[in-house]
Amino acid sequence: MAESPSAVSVRQICIECGHPVASLYTEYGVGHIRLTQCEHCKSFADKYVEHDVIIMFIDMLLHKPQVYRHLLVNKLEFRKASIEKNVGKLGILLILFSVYIDWFRLEEGGRLRGQSELLFGKQHSFALQYLFILILSAIDAASLL
Repeated sequence: MAESPSAVSVRQICIECGHPVASLYTEYGVGHIRLTQCEHCKSFADKYVEHDVIIMFIDMLLHKPQVYRHLLVNKLEFRKASIEKNVGKLGILLILFSVYIDWFRLEEGGRLRGQSELLFGKQHSFALQYLFILILSAIDAASLL
């Protein structure tokens, strides 16, 4: 029997293994909750329910997939409309930061090999060089999918 699209979108998952769970926690009173344990991997289904925003931000900078699963799948407020603006802005910031790191690595590698220019041995504008590295980073990220 097929599930309705609304039932599928409300499903919550374990952030460690990705298996569906019935709930993320049980509430025993005002401010008292108990995290649900995943039946598949035996870890907490979503430990970020209790974590502060700062911890989630640090884990995002460390590219931990569990925090992205929490924010994009299990966070109930995000399901009502779309992804919150701040999450989208942070995603763009992380992409731009990743491009900068790739650019720095390419520049350093070129200097070690005795090359003074990054793109085809010529001096190019900042915007063109950044766009080139952005495309390289996109290709690199797409190859991981």
